[in-house]
Amino acid sequence: MSKVDTAWLRMERPDNLMMITGVIGLEEQLDYERLLNTIEQRFLVFSRFRQKAVDTASGAYWEFDEDFTLRDHVRRIALPGRADREELQTLVADLASTPLDHSHPLWQFHVVENYVEGPALVARIHHCIADGIALVQVFLSLTDTGKKPRQSAKSPRQWKQRRSAESPVFRRLLE
Repeated sequence: MSKVDTAWLRMERPDNLMMITGVIGLEEQLDYERLLNTIEQRFLVFSRFRQKAVDTASGAYWEFDEDFTLRDHVRRIALPGRADREELQTLVADLASTPLDHSHPLWQFHVVENYVEGPALVARIHHCIADGIALVQVFLSLTDTGKKPRQSAKSPRQWKQRRSAESPVFRRLLE
């Protein structure tokens, strides 16, 4: 892990989380299984999102999470009834003040249902993974209009085989 990313990891405190939180409003209902498939094919191709941060006295490093489960990182949340903007903002504030589990990769997506303006996707990603500019590029790869990763793993079994075959551009952005 770079020194800058190690600093982001070590600066985190219970009252000062080093997490980037973003909300994406969607115009149409979101098919949860399709979202999982898209994340598997386009997001998890970047190995950083399958690695956990390990911090030791001699430095921090990335280690693959052998217990990684995608559904643990992509969660569904239903707001009560037809919730308004204030209720969505309260949920996002709660999520933004809840630490990520450091025993797993430091990111989560929350699919928010029952919001009056349509479904929303809340992304929570620790700043040690990447800066905001790099994350914009990664998020664009999730869309049908964004630039796709050059290669994508077809299944979790192939992830370990793909460690050395990642896109060099995104690898540099995430290092």
